Amino acid sequence: MRAFKITTAACALAALAASTAFAQEIDWKKVDEAFGRSAAAVGGDVHRYGFPRTDLHVTLDGVTIKPAFALGGWIALKPAHGGAMAMGDLVLLESEVNPVMAKLIEGSATMRTNDALEDDEIADGYILTCQAVPDTPSVTVQYE
Repeated sequence: MRAFKITTAACALAALAASTAFAQEIDWKKVDEAFGRSAAAVGGDVHRYGFPRTDLHVTLDGVTIKPAFALGGWIALKPAHGGAMAMGDLVLLESEVNPVMAKLIEGSATMRTNDALEDDEIADGYILTCQAVPDTPSVTVQYE
C-alpha cells in the first residue's frame, strides 16, 4: 500500500451499531443515542448522520480542506423490510484500513467498489469486508 493515503470505504457499520433498535418500528431516539448525535434532516424517512474527521489537517495546492467538506464520513438509514437499509462513506487513513481488510481464505466475495486496495493486494486475495458481498453460501476470511 502507499505510504500514506486517505481512503474512503463505504461501510454499513451503523447496521451493527444500531441493530438492537430495529423491530417493526425503528426507535430513532435509540439510534441517535447509539451514534451520540441527532440525524440531519434529509427528507422522507431517511436519517443521515455525519462524522467529520476533525483530527485531519489536509492542504491541497495551498488550500486547506475543511473536515465537513471532504474529510468526513456519513451513514444514511432508511426503514426497509422490518429493519433498516444503510449506506454511507467513511474516510480512513491507511493505518485504519487493516480492521476492514481481510484475506479471503474460503469461498468467494465481490467488492461492490474498491477505493483502497492495490491491484496486487486484490490478486493476493484481499478484500475490504465493509465493501464485499459473499458470492457463496459461506466465506472464511483472515484479518491480518
